[in-house]
Amino acid sequence: ADHVEGSRVNGGCRTLSGTSVAAPVVTGIVTLIASSLVVDGRANLINPAAMKQIVMDSAELLPGRNIFEQGAGRVNLMNSYYIAQNFQPHVSLLPDALDFTDCPYMWPYCTQPLYFTSVPVTVNVTILNSITVSSHIDEIAWKAGHNGDLLELSFTYPHDIWPWSGWIGVRVRATAEAADFSGTAEGEIRIRTSAASGGAGRLQEEAVLPFRIPIVPTPPRHRRLLWDQYHSLQYPPGFFPRDVLTDVPNEQFDWNGDHPHTNMRELYAHLRGLGYFVDVLGEPLTCFDANNYGALLLVDPEDDFSPQDVEKLHDDVDNRGLSLLVFADWFNVDIMEKFKFFDTNSKTWWHPQTGGANVPAINNILQPWGVAFGSTVFNGVFKVGANTARFLSGNAIARFPAGGALVSAELVDALTDATADVPVLGLYRTDGGGSLVVFGDSSCLDSALRQTPSCLWLAERALAFANGTLDHTDFDVEPRQRAYSSGQLPTPPRRGDGAPAFVSRTVVHQPCTHHVWSKPAAFDPDFHVDVPLRTLLYPHAATMQSQPQQPQQSPQLQRPAVDAAAATKTVPATKDEGSFYSHLVLYLLCVTVIIALASVVIFNRWATPTADLDTDGV
Repeated sequence: ADHVEGSRVNGGCRTLSGTSVAAPVVTGIVTLIASSLVVDGRANLINPAAMKQIVMDSAELLPGRNIFEQGAGRVNLMNSYYIAQNFQPHVSLLPDALDFTDCPYMWPYCTQPLYFTSVPVTVNVTILNSITVSSHIDEIAWKAGHNGDLLELSFTYPHDIWPWSGWIGVRVRATAEAADFSGTAEGEIRIRTSAASGGAGRLQEEAVLPFRIPIVPTPPRHRRLLWDQYHSLQYPPGFFPRDVLTDVPNEQFDWNGDHPHTNMRELYAHLRGLGYFVDVLGEPLTCFDANNYGALLLVDPEDDFSPQDVEKLHDDVDNRGLSLLVFADWFNVDIMEKFKFFDTNSKTWWHPQTGGANVPAINNILQPWGVAFGSTVFNGVFKVGANTARFLSGNAIARFPAGGALVSAELVDALTDATADVPVLGLYRTDGGGSLVVFGDSSCLDSALRQTPSCLWLAERALAFANGTLDHTDFDVEPRQRAYSSGQLPTPPRRGDGAPAFVSRTVVHQPCTHHVWSKPAAFDPDFHVDVPLRTLLYPHAATMQSQPQQPQQSPQLQRPAVDAAAATKTVPATKDEGSFYSHLVLYLLCVTVIIALASVVIFNRWATPTADLDTDGV
């Protein structure tokens, strides 16, 4: 929900946003829908799946918003009412079409085409069955259409749809025949379900998911980047503190997973604009082929690295020409101790599982090259030529090998306020053709922190150094004749103190995931549509995005035109509409009371702190 009007505790009005305010609004809408079915003598249709199908099928897509921001769209009360009058139980899917050419709705999927040897694209699909509370997925088949034979699909799903809903994980990859192909591939994913009927036999239903994805020829290696997401963690698996110690004194947790599609989306867009292809690795480092990629990006990792990860990455850089870019963050045991707090819910003391980044783990993976970050946290401004960026709560470099180049900056110690000239950027080329670029901070890449100026320019230049188009002289530094060593190295963080308990995934090395890939069950090369699949399913969607939003005519509700794909016929005004509007008035009164009560609860929570965060000296 965004900017929903409600009442203030002390009088007047205010606007609220978020799921907390969306929940009572949608609850009221569902209550009205259900009451209309009761009045019509169709109460037997009321179940969670039916209510969800009605609300989603009647929603209006918001222009300029992607699927993760709006789902099925903005709820429409009157559309829901009309669709409910003609509703019949059925099996449906969300999303109801996968069109990776449909931007911005299918962002980020629509921003990068598929290619041979890329990380498979993964999509989660929700399946709803309003016919019965318990049913089964009997078969999922891929019917290839235009160029669909260039795709292989893998499906992960529970056999049972219970209660009322289930899920399907869809993974897509391009075949070797697509290595030089440029165009789109299409087809249909067919899901067959069944359930026990009241008599003999079974009730069978089929849902169809139209699919379209663009494919390009396999890019050259130096244009392919791999982002390690597997080692980036956030609350709730453990207490991971925020990345910046200044500017947000009342926030303890790092809520972001440092993902290129969320808080690092500006960096992702910048790299895509430069012509790079960014794949996201959700498995251990032992699970990718380094020969396919020019560089691996480790951005603010919180988890440990297994011995197998360290050994494999060492070989990839030294013998396979892979470059490694590391953007670290702060780590200091004394500062971490200041973050501990007593949680009144679990009645335990919570201790940070690491700092802004797990610097000891980063040092472990950099150890083969004699590179390490220190334990002192610094703030200030970092410069390279005419380019500048803020260095916020980062660690300086403490070890670096001979032959490498270091870029220093005059920064302020976060604990003592002392000023020092310390190295924060390191550049090194290995004998095997791979390069190392290490930087002590990641905050300047984080879109959520809105740092000005950012250091997108640094990421761009670091990749140019990794590709060999820039060298150390472009950073105004010369290679060192002797190895650099200064200060103490940080000790590993404590594990298991307080709650929630955190167990690294590297305690037991995780195997790589193996999928069963499906060839087309049927092939129809003539299956092809020239419009976005979403527009094909819902013809009103395109006009809704192109037309400006009209102001509401309050207080009267205007009946929208009924979509032919969503309802079988237009429902004329009936004697039950008076009852409907009576329910509407009651609903609005209930929502006002709920928001008022929620405001009191929120106010009380703000007025009664549940944790003491001691940031003195930070």
